[in-house]
Amino acid sequence: MKKNKLVFFTLLIAFLILCFGTVKLNNLHATNDLPKLESIALDKTGSNGKLAELTLKTNPPQMPQSMKVYKVINPELQLADIRETANKLKINSNVEERNIDFRVFSADGDYIVDRSTGSFSYMTQDFTMNTDPISILNNKEYVNLAKNFLQEKGLFKEEAFFKSINEHTVTSKVYGKEVTKPFMVEVMFSRNLNNYTWTGVGPKISVYFGDHGKVIGAASVWRDVEEFEDYPLISPQQAIKQIEKGNATVFLENVYEATGEIENIELIYLNKPLGYEQKYVIPHYMFQGHTSTGHKFKTITCAVPQRYITEIPHKDNKVESTPRMERKLTPDDPDEY
Repeated sequence: MKKNKLVFFTLLIAFLILCFGTVKLNNLHATNDLPKLESIALDKTGSNGKLAELTLKTNPPQMPQSMKVYKVINPELQLADIRETANKLKINSNVEERNIDFRVFSADGDYIVDRSTGSFSYMTQDFTMNTDPISILNNKEYVNLAKNFLQEKGLFKEEAFFKSINEHTVTSKVYGKEVTKPFMVEVMFSRNLNNYTWTGVGPKISVYFGDHGKVIGAASVWRDVEEFEDYPLISPQQAIKQIEKGNATVFLENVYEATGEIENIELIYLNKPLGYEQKYVIPHYMFQGHTSTGHKFKTITCAVPQRYITEIPHKDNKVESTPRMERKLTPDDPDEY
């Protein structure tokens, strides 16, 4: 009887080892089978500074071992749809088809749609010319007006939520004193992804207002996406090593610093500017803190192991479909992230 029990337990242990070993091998096999992700390299640190040594001020929060990567969906833009939206915007003119965008120009305004993303720009003469101070409405009125405008013109996205109201100001002298007043109000909508912040240049939809709540322009930097695959993530400590090696974008208030102390760690998704052929939306780490001399810093590095990333060069597609406030980000623009 004892011999039978011993044989039974021996066989049971062998069976469990075999099962767990098979699961582990299958998981390893699945991970190794993940396709490489084409990604445009992050803008590297320039004259604004470098973080050659980073330390954690507190224990890092518990981070997931994997996250979903999303694939960018190329929009199927139809000439008839471009023309219909232009008519809704009261821009009655021929649609010019170009390699990078669709354009409708008239005396009443311009409407431009980016081919690769579906992002748009709508500008009236008041948008391009006006710099005079305007009368301001309350925030609730602006949000309602902006949402109604986008929905009426077929430009709103279901995933979009209200993010912020920004006043664009002009400074003039009144009786010898400098006075700053708003000449344009921007209502911005954004979106998240997989319950994580999706940031960078956008995603966003903005509506611009002139005097007494008049819509004078609108624009978007937006990509539609679909789920792709779950990818493993590196640890915060591994991410720190990447940053110290320079494989990151660093925002440092235009001062050169060698050391910094991390006070906040966050996983984000990163959206590239228009003109970048972004194929995947990939998780990144964003660290924030202070340097040894008290300057704020923010730095971003890829959270997916480099063995899954194929860096591709950026082709400079000159995109002219966004208003003057929309621009390619540089490491001197930390507040955009």
